[in-house]
Amino acid sequence: MTTAINEWCSRERHRKVRITRGDAELEITGNPTADQQQLVREFMEKFEDDA
Repeated sequence: MTTAINEWCSRERHRKVRITRGDAELEITGNPTADQQQLVREFMEKFEDDA
């Protein structure tokens, strides 16, 4: 997931990626920093058991 977000955002720094699951939402704008990439991983881990 983080690889796809990085590739999408690296093409244009104003692109946004919004991940939504139920009421939870995470939005990344531009080229994600290491901290933002960690947030994406943590966000996705919360829902691994639901899959």
